[in-house]
Amino acid sequence: MGFMFIAMAIAACAVCWFRSPHGRRQMVARRRAPADDESIRRLQESVDDLAHAVTGLRAEVYDLGERVDFTERALTAMRRREAIPQSTGLD
Repeated sequence: MGFMFIAMAIAACAVCWFRSPHGRRQMVARRRAPADDESIRRLQESVDDLAHAVTGLRAEVYDLGERVDFTERALTAMRRREAIPQSTGLD
């Protein structure tokens, strides 16, 4: 019960702080603060890493698509030879 009271008190204080003129000035100042070179460098590295990861994932998805296409063609060829009975989709 005490934990809930403390959590609600912290939430109420935060709401009052962010609605106060001083809290609003602080938020505006932080939004307008220029980023330093180190932050920009880290963000650029993160973007580069994400772009590299996306490129790798695209290659993997393309490879999986090729495998699915091959499997579908192989199954179609086998069904045409009647090696596998036609599926009704309800099995």
